[in-house]
Amino acid sequence: RSIRDVDILVHPDDARPAIQELLAHGYSLTAEASLDDCLDFVRQSPGSAGNEAISLANAKGASIDLHWKLGAIPVSTLLAEARTAVVMDRPAPVVSPRHSALLLAHHALRNNFVVEKTVHDILDFDTGLRRWPQEMNASELLVLADSFNLTAPLLALEEIVTAARGQAATWLSPAARDQDRQTASQLAKLCAHQMEYGALNTDLVYLADPATL
Repeated sequence: RSIRDVDILVHPDDARPAIQELLAHGYSLTAEASLDDCLDFVRQSPGSAGNEAISLANAKGASIDLHWKLGAIPVSTLLAEARTAVVMDRPAPVVSPRHSALLLAHHALRNNFVVEKTVHDILDFDTGLRRWPQEMNASELLVLADSFNLTAPLLALEEIVTAARGQAATWLSPAARDQDRQTASQLAKLCAHQMEYGALNTDLVYLADPATL
């Protein structure tokens, strides 16, 4: 799949120093605002949906999204369980497979299952689903997902991917609760509806959010 930027995760205490380090090495904020204003906006914007991150780019076109909060999943846990992978012939720390699955669910839910914003999550979940059943126990992953309120979006991604293959969801779904499966089906239908008719307008939802007042 296409990759437009590099996502880097740091501990919340390291966010400002990491941003300042990037600014000192040729990167600039993509938003036309000061660093303090950007940080305030990220913390208060309902559109962030539990995410806290800032985008930077350099003159060569390289783009970085620096994250220090990803929903309810503790950053310290993500960093502690990181694994090493080879990226462009260099070792790099990456999130564990189980956290990768949860982050895809978090990102899809954060973006309201709008296809244009979640297509990468769907494609990555499709890739992961080809090996995860051999690497992870479905029931254990669902317990972990439940602790972060991500069970339904996780099941929805499985349903979307397997339906696109013309198959039934046979990994996570059989081990899930009926209520979670029903909610997941509604999310999958939401994704299909927006694929056909376009993204739903969320302006009124954001307007009513207490964080915007």
